[in-house]
Amino acid sequence: MRSFRRLLFTIHLNQHTKLSAPFDKAASWYDRLATLVYGQRLLAAQREMLEELPENGRVLWVGGGTGTMLPVLLESRPHLHVDYLEESSRMISIAAGRITGREQQVSFATSLEYLEPREAEYDAVLLFFVMDVFETRELSLQLQKWLRYANPQGKVLVAEFCVPAEQPGRMLAKVLIPTMYSFFRLSIGMSNTRLPDWKGCLEEQGFQEVKRTERLLGIILSACWQVKG
Repeated sequence: MRSFRRLLFTIHLNQHTKLSAPFDKAASWYDRLATLVYGQRLLAAQREMLEELPENGRVLWVGGGTGTMLPVLLESRPHLHVDYLEESSRMISIAAGRITGREQQVSFATSLEYLEPREAEYDAVLLFFVMDVFETRELSLQLQKWLRYANPQGKVLVAEFCVPAEQPGRMLAKVLIPTMYSFFRLSIGMSNTRLPDWKGCLEEQGFQEVKRTERLLGIILSACWQVKG
């Protein structure tokens, strides 16, 4: 049944001609812009969390974008299967082009229903710069869907923006983050206008932070979360 669903998704993706998601518009320039503004910090934040992945099993990567880090994951974890959930079909097309020879290791989908996950299937859920797209209330609902299939002993790996409590990072974040949201609202029509309380949403789902690293004066955060216990 999974193979049949993946076939249907492939047909859907190949026939898809209209913009299905705001980030379809950004697919061709998003990576260059991220590097221009943040240098290698966003990639470094993700790479650090990849080291927390198990050697085997199955993981869910939510909002993976154009898949810049996907080859790094596949090379370092050749026995790990990745369910790659990305709303933008154009970004999926770019990501798929990066993994020649490892296609069987990844299942791409624009919706979770195409992946047909089973209970407690995912040994880790990767949330790299995706929670900031949602308002707090909507993010809480999305996390319920993404994390319901996580193994209770698994990890939630996060790379995300935050507003530091201390200066000068807090002052910089108060300028940088609103500017970022204004840009994406004007360029691709993104509806969210502020950083959600993603930490509170993860805690609401029963998770706690067990490891963290900060970059850019605390504005970029890498963190590993696990079920409280």
